[in-house]
Amino acid sequence: MFRDSNNSKLYFFMLLRYYFLFLTIRMAHPYSTPQKLALKCIQTRLIQKAGSFVRRGFKITIDTQHTSTVCALTDGSRAIYHKKNGSYPEFEEGASYILKNCTLSDRHGRLCLLVGRSTLKFRTAPLKISEEAERAAVELIHPPSYSATGEEEDLFSRSGYLSLLGKVEKIQKVRMTMSDIPVLDLKMKCGERLLDVSLWRDEALSELHEGDNVHISHMRATILASGNAKLQSSNYTTIKIEEVEPVEQEVEVVGVTEIDDNCHLLTADDEIFVVPSEHYCGSIDDLIMELPMKIIVNHVNKRVVSVQTVN
Repeated sequence: MFRDSNNSKLYFFMLLRYYFLFLTIRMAHPYSTPQKLALKCIQTRLIQKAGSFVRRGFKITIDTQHTSTVCALTDGSRAIYHKKNGSYPEFEEGASYILKNCTLSDRHGRLCLLVGRSTLKFRTAPLKISEEAERAAVELIHPPSYSATGEEEDLFSRSGYLSLLGKVEKIQKVRMTMSDIPVLDLKMKCGERLLDVSLWRDEALSELHEGDNVHISHMRATILASGNAKLQSSNYTTIKIEEVEPVEQEVEVVGVTEIDDNCHLLTADDEIFVVPSEHYCGSIDDLIMELPMKIIVNHVNKRVVSVQTVN
């Protein structure tokens, strides 16, 4: 009995196809096989971020907190990232190690070290690491952020992170997305340019107010599906508000209202001052009965920090 030559060819090509498919999957697999590594820990970083958020009345607050530590590692030629839950890093800053039965993964666009129960960790003599290799490792946990003026023509075509110093011109109320993530939208003036900025998660709860001069780091320049250009915060974003001395001013209050737990005062000069709830007590009704009244306010951009009555 003879085998059909056409079937034999088909069988051969099927085997060949499955062999190449196996090689492709093997090469694309994001994890390496357990191996031995000699590493140095260049720097560690403690990260405390909100795990979830909740709306209580008019305010959105952090519901649960998550703490983790990250390490910037290198073997001299590769920068390696390691993350661990909790307040204590897996590796000591400046120390060198030999690891056995550890795994490397590039699944998230960077080389990550996975340490399991079978991993053996040995301290060893200091490894000689070049400055370039150390810098590459540090950038895994502290990525560089280009300091921009905001007036660059190519601002929204640049890659990487950017930092800006500007003035908050307009700010909206914090909103929650469908996935319960807070977002704060604002307009920031940098030079003569007015930029749209969205702050996400923890940064959305920052105590920002109109008129504040603020430095925001590690933002991404994005073009939305609508075609609008917007700067978005990232996991590395930090916000620093420029400290300003309060201004003392005597005003005559002719109207009051309560918005989002804050008392808003309308003056005879048609100015509006915001008094946070911690700076006043009692009811709005009682205050109305005393109008008009003169008071001395210490404020920063109409945000009252203290109040004195005028005798």
